[in-house]
Amino acid sequence: MENFAADLERGQGQLAITQTDLTRFEVGVNVATTPGKVVFQNELLQLIQFAPATAQVHERPLLIFPPWINKYYILDLRPENSMIRWLTEQGSPSSWCPG
Repeated sequence: MENFAADLERGQGQLAITQTDLTRFEVGVNVATTPGKVVFQNELLQLIQFAPATAQVHERPLLIFPPWINKYYILDLRPENSMIRWLTEQGSPSSWCPG
């Protein structure tokens, strides 16, 4: 019941269920560590534009639709296991596409 009450309080009267201890994570420190910014947001999604990590970048952006249950955080945890960081470090197509 304590968790239920906390979920109601966090959602300001609406049920906002958490699946983890939110105090254990800090954006930019141990989750969502790749530099970027939210360029659009609504109740359904956040559109995040990540900063390039190389001088040359692709002409067309890469659009990723992560699983809804974990949002995008599953793709950008710590720097050593971040798919987003790895993608931004790939630079021009010739650096990661053979031929």
